[in-house]
Amino acid sequence: MEGNYVGRYKLLKRLAAGGMGEVHLAAQGGPAGFERVVALKRILPTMASERELVKLFLDEARLVARLSHRNICQIFELGEDGDTYFVAMQYVQGTSVRGLVDRLAQDGERIPPAMAVDIAAQVADALAYAYEAPGRDGQPLRIIHRDVTPHNVLLSVSGDVKLIDFGVAKSADQSHATQGGTIKGKLAYMSPEQSRGKPLDGRSDLFTLGIVLYEMLTGRNPFAQPDVIETVRAIQNETPPPLAAIDPALAPCDPVITALLAKAPEDRPRDANEAYELLSAAKAGLPRAPKRLGPFVSEHFSAEISAVIKSVSDSEVQRALKVAPSTRDNSDPVVEPTVVDPSIGAKPAAPGRPGPKSMAPIAAAVAVVLVGGLGAGVAAWKFASRPPRPEPIAVATPTPTPTPTPPPEEPTPPPKLPEPPPPVAKPPEPTPEPTPTPPVVQPEPVPPPKPVELVKPDKKPKKDPRLVAKAPTEPARPVEPPKPEPAPVPLPPKTEPAPLPLPPTPAAPVSAGTLNVSGGIGRNKVDLSGASGHVTLGRTSELVIGLDYKVSGDLLAATLTSEPFAILSIDGVSKGRTPIALPPIGKSPLALELRRLGGEPVRFMVSADVAK
Repeated sequence: MEGNYVGRYKLLKRLAAGGMGEVHLAAQGGPAGFERVVALKRILPTMASERELVKLFLDEARLVARLSHRNICQIFELGEDGDTYFVAMQYVQGTSVRGLVDRLAQDGERIPPAMAVDIAAQVADALAYAYEAPGRDGQPLRIIHRDVTPHNVLLSVSGDVKLIDFGVAKSADQSHATQGGTIKGKLAYMSPEQSRGKPLDGRSDLFTLGIVLYEMLTGRNPFAQPDVIETVRAIQNETPPPLAAIDPALAPCDPVITALLAKAPEDRPRDANEAYELLSAAKAGLPRAPKRLGPFVSEHFSAEISAVIKSVSDSEVQRALKVAPSTRDNSDPVVEPTVVDPSIGAKPAAPGRPGPKSMAPIAAAVAVVLVGGLGAGVAAWKFASRPPRPEPIAVATPTPTPTPTPPPEEPTPPPKLPEPPPPVAKPPEPTPEPTPTPPVVQPEPVPPPKPVELVKPDKKPKKDPRLVAKAPTEPARPVEPPKPEPAPVPLPPKTEPAPLPLPPTPAAPVSAGTLNVSGGIGRNKVDLSGASGHVTLGRTSELVIGLDYKVSGDLLAATLTSEPFAILSIDGVSKGRTPIALPPIGKSPLALELRRLGGEPVRFMVSADVAK
């Protein structure tokens, strides 16, 4: 199989195989020694007739080709070879989270907590991007991965984290819809709602991300049981043991694990962006990992990486695969070489092999190459095809001094104006044409007889006598004697009008009843000072709890508020975030519980005595 071609890619080594497809290390050749190493994933020819499998394969390629994110493995091309399809995608030299967790378990080690939380944060960033990325119509794609597992998170020797395998992902505009009640994904890495076949949103992926993080921190899946039915039951009903009970050093991660693994979607972070913020805050509270991710992966998988390099006979590809582990911080931006034209260097069909049907690459014209060192001769083909330059080098001969023409020009223009002389030369041209006009110089003698005396700047300007004459003329008007002010007409004495009877102002609003509060915010009675309003029920170290109410008969219609927001449960059933409407409150106590992410729950009872 190695040495054969699939499309324009030469197969180098089979990396993985399953019942439906296989993944090969492959290389794309080009002129001037251009080589690009890719991971080539294809459907087995024996499975090419399975319509559902082919549809999932094509949907994944079309979906991921629209995404461009540093934490999502990029697809370069979707092609057809014979009777089967293939995808050329970014080759990530390293291992998966599954491989790293298992290798460390053999040595009695675990992933450093700060490194594990950072990996989870980068996956959350990828999920947030995929959920919000715009589709063809400009609307968010709302991609739900539905298969976030340790196998599908790759870790490279360059320190990169890549989310792969969107094969069962669901988006807002995919070509076929999943039937209601259909379960897709791995049972041990499902959210409760996913295992029940209920409608999903992006918060389902956050639950499975919580399982992956728990496994990276402890080395085991918190819900895995020997029996599949027991595993699903544990996901739906059981709470995993706190991390602090396993290792006290993991206690700072307990709040974020509790938030991600909440059974009800509304009790989890609102979206992957909020999960990213929680994970970043948790990482800040952990001690720094002893090594960065790239060197850490290289240290534990150096033998496997060397074996892959040695197994490839092509020396050029060997050099391309020898990537030194990155020493950059995981938070630094990834700068990767790009290939501007994916069609460059298409491999001609080998002798005796029918040429494959080539499909237009689904990836954009810009393809990112993960393996460093490739693409060195990308632009060489342009140089080879460029026609030889004519000999316009002689144009550079203006340097010789035959340009003495400018120096003589300098003395000739006496007007001292280099650029204006041309326009100034125009006025003399019209003057010679109308020869009779120059003798008519009558307007010129008129101005000289009236030389206006200029006022010197040191002397004060004299006032115009005309203006001075006007000044006395104004007061020359006959001054009218002041008119005697008429004697004020005697007004009738102001008599204070008798105070009108005002409606009685209520000194205090009539009480509409009382609220009886007991439990975690104290025991007290809160007076309802009107038919509607807002009252404060109580305070805790984290929350200020209030109630907007309106009297309706002998009941209260009320909305519970809190500062800051919290998750509300009524009689043990989660209802969502505050502010949130309550059932009508009467004499029967209503059991309420408020909980902040990672905080202690506040439980209290509320009843009302409404005045009739």
